Amino acid sequence: MNTSEKRRPGPGNSSAHTLRTGVPNPNRNSMPAMPPRAAMAANTVSSPEETIEGGAPLTERKEKDATATRSGSVKDKDREKERKERREKREKKERDRELEAALKEKDEKIAYLEKEMGIMEREFHRELDKLSQNESETATFWQAKHSALNQQFLRTDTELRLLRAEVEVREGEREELREGWEVLRRELKERDNEIRGLRGQTCDEVFGDGMARLGNGLQNWVIVNFRKAKIKLDELDEATLAEINELVPMYEDLASTAKVHLLQSIVSRILVEMVFDAYFVGLSSEQTQQFRQMEKMLYSYGGEDEEALTEREICCVAFPGVIKHGDENGGHLQFRNVIVKARVLCSPE
Repeated sequence: MNTSEKRRPGPGNSSAHTLRTGVPNPNRNSMPAMPPRAAMAANTVSSPEETIEGGAPLTERKEKDATATRSGSVKDKDREKERKERREKREKKERDRELEAALKEKDEKIAYLEKEMGIMEREFHRELDKLSQNESETATFWQAKHSALNQQFLRTDTELRLLRAEVEVREGEREELREGWEVLRRELKERDNEIRGLRGQTCDEVFGDGMARLGNGLQNWVIVNFRKAKIKLDELDEATLAEINELVPMYEDLASTAKVHLLQSIVSRILVEMVFDAYFVGLSSEQTQQFRQMEKMLYSYGGEDEEALTEREICCVAFPGVIKHGDENGGHLQFRNVIVKARVLCSPE
């Protein structure tokens, strides 16, 4: 039997495997061919001369032909079986070769992968060593940095504690100074109030000097203005005489001997009445009139009868009033106070 060779490329491998196949049989799917003897018997049967010669030889020939046909069919079956076995063996060999090629390819792939894995493992170890070295260097750097920062923090903390202690000492000193300042301020305020009180007070000498100057000035004014005046008491009416008598009870004795002193006494008494009849020194006439109206109004609304009241008249001297704007500390300028000092000059009956 002749065989033809075909090359089939293996999967994943560039090497080709030889595949052997048999010569194609054109009668593989048709009926089995008749053996030569059967063909000869058929030829002999078809000849008319042999069929005519007698029946016995023809029957024998038919039997022989049938036997030959059966033996030929058995042989054909045996041949077909042999071909089938050979085909199965070839297919099995091909499968074995394919399996062997696949195993070889797998072995090559495994070897390639193992080689690649070895390369990757070496690279991994190299990168791991490099990263470990970098990590150790980084850890060393940050450890040194941390140590330096920790030392700096300790120094700063120590300085901060010292500064806090110094601040506490300074605060204590400041509190002491503030207390001393408050004490000095209170003392200064007391001294200032005392000085202001002393400034507001007036001694008797000042009043004496003032009254002396006032008397001298009044005397000079009377001398300058009434030096050549003549006093004619006879020509005065009774009302004027009564008023002069009220002002200067001894006017008759003084008219002839001490004219200047009489005039001075009259002017002084008039000035005293003008001063003490006023509510405050320096008030205008309109304000005086308002005070008088207010006094009358308050007197008219009195709750007690006049008989039930113990009346007495007193004389007092009022020093010049002071209008003060603001409180005692100089603030609140909307406040307005009138400060007056008065003293009783005469005792009750």
